[in-house]
Amino acid sequence: MIRGLYTSGAGMGTELARMDVVANNLVNAGTNGYKKDKIVQTAFLRLLLLQSREDLPGRLPPAWTPLGISNQGAAVVRTVTDFSAGSLEETGKASHLALGNPNCFFVVSSPVPGDPQRVVYTRDGAFTVDDQGYLVTLRGERVLGETGPLFVGDEKFSVSAEGVLSAAGGGELGRLRVAEFADPGVLRKEGNNCFTAPPGTDLQAANPEVRQGFLERANVELAAEMVDMVSCTRAYEAGARVLQAHNDLTGLAINKVGTLK
Repeated sequence: MIRGLYTSGAGMGTELARMDVVANNLVNAGTNGYKKDKIVQTAFLRLLLLQSREDLPGRLPPAWTPLGISNQGAAVVRTVTDFSAGSLEETGKASHLALGNPNCFFVVSSPVPGDPQRVVYTRDGAFTVDDQGYLVTLRGERVLGETGPLFVGDEKFSVSAEGVLSAAGGGELGRLRVAEFADPGVLRKEGNNCFTAPPGTDLQAANPEVRQGFLERANVELAAEMVDMVSCTRAYEAGARVLQAHNDLTGLAINKVGTLK
């Protein structure tokens, strides 16, 4: 019975973790370039049940032989990010950019005290031009080119599929610094729809497939997330009922079993 309490309690904790991830995905369903999360579950460490027996009469100490294994519930191993591409939506705005290659990310300057060269990576291409003529994110962080922040002057510029920016008059303004990761799993979410990565893991993308006038939508499927939410709720409720049943049985065992009449 005690084992049942642990098992049902562990399952309820796992469903709470799933619900947190699903809720965060739903909240960000309208965020440009957002990548949904999911959790990886596993069973608790398997416990070896042993049965004692005497191989020979009078032999001490007794030998131990395996009786079986028991898994006491589930546990969350980690949260992983799904980097599959979202759908592209045409906006017609020149400063809006999207990447067709799902392994590529825009590189944005995000300095912090002690690290003025710090960069972050994002799939959110809802850029604009600041009052100094630089291409920036909606938070005002400058989008980087191969030689530094990209100066475009105004929104009368064009971008090729390879990421080369050209002015309306035909002069080249620079080339987007687009990072490509052989293994996007090295990226870690840090907030504001951005990622960080260990130094040296990003490469300049050879074929970023830049689309001007488009934005990538979140790769969240509302119907699937709502189904997961209902599933989490039902599983949690079932775990709560099982937990209560084991609690009642434990109470009976303590208060009534073996009671002298």
